[in-house]
Amino acid sequence: MNAQKPMKTKSSLQIIGASLLALTVLWLAGCASVGYNKGDATARALENAATQAQDESRTLELTMTSLNDLVNKPAADLKPQFEKFSKALDQLAAAEKRTDAASISVSEKGAVYFQAWDQELAGMSYEPIRNQGRTRKAEVTKTFDDVTHRYHEAQASLPPLLDYLRDIRKSLRSELTPGGLASVKNLVANAQDKADNSQKALAKVAADLTTLSKSMSSSVAPPAAVAGTNQPPASASKEAGSTKK
Repeated sequence: MNAQKPMKTKSSLQIIGASLLALTVLWLAGCASVGYNKGDATARALENAATQAQDESRTLELTMTSLNDLVNKPAADLKPQFEKFSKALDQLAAAEKRTDAASISVSEKGAVYFQAWDQELAGMSYEPIRNQGRTRKAEVTKTFDDVTHRYHEAQASLPPLLDYLRDIRKSLRSELTPGGLASVKNLVANAQDKADNSQKALAKVAADLTTLSKSMSSSVAPPAAVAGTNQPPASASKEAGSTKK
């Protein structure tokens, strides 16, 4: 009987600990349920998506540079150049997966945020305020949908290009010779055209995602300094001067 008491005590402590953990999780969930917190979560997802799009664009540029060097500026030994291209292509595939994951996160966070906004609108008592809120939500939703649509379009161009580049790699892996390089020159030029279009789309959408992220965040950036100087804006300088007086 006495030997079992420590086991019961340990079990009770585990139950109490689990209960406290559950209460903590519920409390945190309650704090996070505020609408602007969901807006901030969406803003962070958008900023991460912009970062991933920029990284994907840089990796695509690295891949095409290494491929063009191999085909158009071959060294005496082709193997190191081929391996550099192959490694860059694998990195591009990994970057594409990260961008896909970021895209899913944006969609999920955005859906939760707009649903919370709808709930807030439904709980309003005054119709004019509700109507104004609906109008504003429609504007934000349209901007969000337009940007994410362009984001998905830009991202959709990558899988076919990846497959195209993988086929070029397979061809060169089979015949890594001057003749093999000559046989894929036109294919590489075509791939470069596709890559240029993808990079332009990714650069545009990365900028749009960043702008949208800032517009949906509750954290307001400080005023920018006057261009070409280290001085704050004139309004800020006046305020500082009046404070000194």
